[in-house]
Amino acid sequence: MADAVACPICTMSDPLLSEDGFECGTCGHEWLAEFSDGVGDVHDANGNLLANGDDVTVIKDGYFGDTSKMYFVGEPPILAKRLTDTAQRAMYAGMKLVKPGTQLGDIGAAIQAVVEAERFSVVREYCGHGIGQVFHEEPQILHYGKAGTGLTLKEGMVFTIEPMVNLGRPETKVLKDDWTAVTRDKSLSAQFEHSIGITAGGAEIFTLSPAGKFHPTY
Repeated sequence: MADAVACPICTMSDPLLSEDGFECGTCGHEWLAEFSDGVGDVHDANGNLLANGDDVTVIKDGYFGDTSKMYFVGEPPILAKRLTDTAQRAMYAGMKLVKPGTQLGDIGAAIQAVVEAERFSVVREYCGHGIGQVFHEEPQILHYGKAGTGLTLKEGMVFTIEPMVNLGRPETKVLKDDWTAVTRDKSLSAQFEHSIGITAGGAEIFTLSPAGKFHPTY
């Protein structure tokens, strides 16, 4: 069973299995699990069984973490690879500008430029967000915009950058379950996300993989 499990922190596989759950052999993170009839039922830190529709994140010392990456199942089409690569490059293009004095419009414009150069589109309905002891808080981080506009970044701010990039048009819709979001034109979409904090000399990324594995091909 353990060979099918990946660490929720660093995404490395082959965790160590104990009576109480798993321990990652790479970063040392431990998480609870219960086994019944050969099926692994995963619990949260309080021992509650996770159910369909639950959202999962990491909370350390009272502070939330938030990150997202893409996974390929099998061999994806070339266009899907290009879309995925573009979403990741766009995220990093925005992150490179994060430092004191940058304006939010600078970040959005950099992301939008990478995406639209590939003739893809940036989703407008969803954005990055401030994060800390509250999971979603101000400021909102748009992944499109005009350079030289918006809030000026200051040391100590922490937020996510998480562009959703569509193969077709940017519009999305939410399905009847009031949760699942899909592209309105049924085209493919890709997303990457990091949590990043502003330091005196630039920025620190809080959600990097210790093994450096953040691309779908890893």
